[in-house]
Amino acid sequence: MTGLREHLKPGAIVADMSSSDPIGTRALGAELIAAGHPFVDAPVSGGVRRAADGTLAIMVGGDGAIIDRIGALLGALGASIFRTGALGSGHAMKALNNYVSSAGLIATVEALLIGRKFGLDPGLMADILNVSSGKNNTTELKLKQFIISQTFADGFPLRLMAKDVRTADDMARALGIPTPLADLCAQLWEDAARALGEKANHTQVLRYLEGLGG
Repeated sequence: MTGLREHLKPGAIVADMSSSDPIGTRALGAELIAAGHPFVDAPVSGGVRRAADGTLAIMVGGDGAIIDRIGALLGALGASIFRTGALGSGHAMKALNNYVSSAGLIATVEALLIGRKFGLDPGLMADILNVSSGKNNTTELKLKQFIISQTFADGFPLRLMAKDVRTADDMARALGIPTPLADLCAQLWEDAARALGEKANHTQVLRYLEGLGG
């Protein structure tokens, strides 16, 4: 960040729209604010399609007056802007969102593998899940489109999902919150990332789970 700071105009606002460690964000923010650069964390959710059409969900942490000053910019990028609280809270919410999403994806793929082995039609399973209590982001937007079709082309790398789930799990540990499911999810996604490689899409976790059964 020192290198970036040298190129900032005096008083320039920095909006960190990455997915980052929220505790580190607070430390970075204190450094930048002390140097005269207002700082907010504003990670996004919605994937490639919603980034292209400007309908992302944006989670913004930081000083409300600073958020007001960049409101037009955020509005051009997202359709849902959430003020999550103090600096770092946006990154915290993004990590937790991706943890919930990742857990739902794993459960969905495991159910698909079980059902397929039993003789259920995968497409029919997706249809039933989407009108039943098992419906989630994966069943609606990924199961038929990228997983059953095996196109694996939704645009979000597996390694980034692994990073975000680990961030959520590490945050829980730092706060002293026991999270046995998050512990397992973080390890599973990291194992899948190592097994499938740098370029794997996160929906390809299907391949990793298939491989566990030989």
